[in-house]
Amino acid sequence: MIRTLIAALLLALSAPAAAQIYIHLGAAHASVKTNTVPSISDGSVSALPSIGYRFSKHIAAELSYLDTGKVEGSGAGQFRNWQAKGAGYALIGMFPLSEKFSLLGKLGAYSLDAEGAVSTGGGTPMAGITSPNVDLGTRPSIGAGVLYTFSPTIQMRLLVEQISGKDSIELDSIRLTTFGLVLNF
Repeated sequence: MIRTLIAALLLALSAPAAAQIYIHLGAAHASVKTNTVPSISDGSVSALPSIGYRFSKHIAAELSYLDTGKVEGSGAGQFRNWQAKGAGYALIGMFPLSEKFSLLGKLGAYSLDAEGAVSTGGGTPMAGITSPNVDLGTRPSIGAGVLYTFSPTIQMRLLVEQISGKDSIELDSIRLTTFGLVLNF
C-alpha cells in the first residue's frame, strides 16, 4: 500500500499544470464507537480545518487537524464521555464527472490522542476506567465524497470518512461526515 501511495504521488508530481495550495474549512460530525461501551453512537459537531496541495486535477495531498469534541453515549448501564484529537494526512483522488462535479476518494491516517471516562448511571466515575489521556497511535482512514465547483477559487466538499481503531483497547472506530468550503489559492 505504501508503494502504491508513493507511486501515485510521484505520478502526480509529474503533472503540475493544475498545481495549487488550498484550505478546507469544514464542519465534521463525528460518531465514535468505543470498546468499553459498544453502543456509543451519539456524535458531536466540530471544526475540521485542512490545508492541501493539489498536484494535478486528479490528486492532492492534505494535512488536517481533528477534534471530535465531546462524544457522549450510554450502554450496558454505563455512560461514556469521550474525545479524540490529532493530526491527519491523506492523499485525495479527484475524478471529474463534469466541469462542476467531481467524485473524491481519500486514503490516509490520523495520529490520535483520546481522553474519556465511563461512569455508572448516576454519573459516578467507575474505578479504574477513567482515561485521562490515551495515545491511540496512528489509525488508517478511508473516505469518499463529492466536490462541487462554484468558481476556480471556491468549491464545496461533502466527505464521509472512516477511521479504524480495531486493534485499539479504547477505540473501535470514528466516522466523520464533513461538509465545508475549499478555498484555492
